[in-house]
Amino acid sequence: MASVFLFCAVCAITNASETVPQWVALRLAGDFAAAEELVTKKLQDPAVSTADSIIFYLELAKTYDRIGLHNNTRPVERALAQIKRAEKLSKKEGPRLRGLVYAEYASYHYRAGFALRDFSVARDYAEKAIKLLVAAGEIRAQSDAVHRLGLVNLQERNLIRARTLFDESLQLDERAGQRDWMLGEYYRHVGFVEDLSGNLEVAIDHYRKSLYFRQKVGANDAALFAEITLGSAYGESGNADLAQRHLNNALKIAQKINSPVGTARSAIALGNTYAAIGDIRNAQKHFAICIKSAESVNYESLQKRARDALAKLTH
Repeated sequence: MASVFLFCAVCAITNASETVPQWVALRLAGDFAAAEELVTKKLQDPAVSTADSIIFYLELAKTYDRIGLHNNTRPVERALAQIKRAEKLSKKEGPRLRGLVYAEYASYHYRAGFALRDFSVARDYAEKAIKLLVAAGEIRAQSDAVHRLGLVNLQERNLIRARTLFDESLQLDERAGQRDWMLGEYYRHVGFVEDLSGNLEVAIDHYRKSLYFRQKVGANDAALFAEITLGSAYGESGNADLAQRHLNNALKIAQKINSPVGTARSAIALGNTYAAIGDIRNAQKHFAICIKSAESVNYESLQKRARDALAKLTH
């Protein structure tokens, strides 16, 4: 029963009213060092079962990946190492645990695919994960894997297919007991579909809902990027006041959880917002913040964008 509890709580984020393990709460809040320390201690317990060890290795992979996101070091080799450890242990286990491992491989290779814009490996792992999880009757984990497949299609600009998969994922999650976390993911990524389809106002409504559900589960880490997306969309729509509000919220979260990438992204979006309304002083200030933060993690593309924007202000 202990292994079943760990699976439900760790790999499938529950509603805000339900209890999640402390290490999950720490990861969601952006306290990655504490989350890593706690999970590492669990793995060192000689009484830990093979099944629970697999879950803990996958949790470490998630934690390392988020650290990589905030420090511009994706894909994260030590995250991949944890997935490989979980895979080794899962070879003699049933389809449920092997499906979870393949789903995490899909997540890793999805992020690794951005460099070459090739998501074929992520697609293969997601499809394998789905087959195993269907065989194991794990509806909730299947929901997560289907959602990941939707993201692959989104990146490949197969928008209709992506939307279909996001809807299927949500329906599966509803069957298993709707999670606020999944609602946050659903509305964010369907918002991207609408945005790319030219439906900005519809996208903004979805982005608002995504932020609400991410905040509801205490996911400061994910809420940071939801604030940036929503603020940037408001800026694009011409609503400078709401854009500034959400982007300043994002900047505060980024600084609170020590996220150089979050700081840089928030700052450049704020700089663009101020520049659009002619507030040159604040635009210069935030472009400079972006450059400094982006330099600290070798985020070259964002540095260039901020420097170019700053140069335009002086001409």
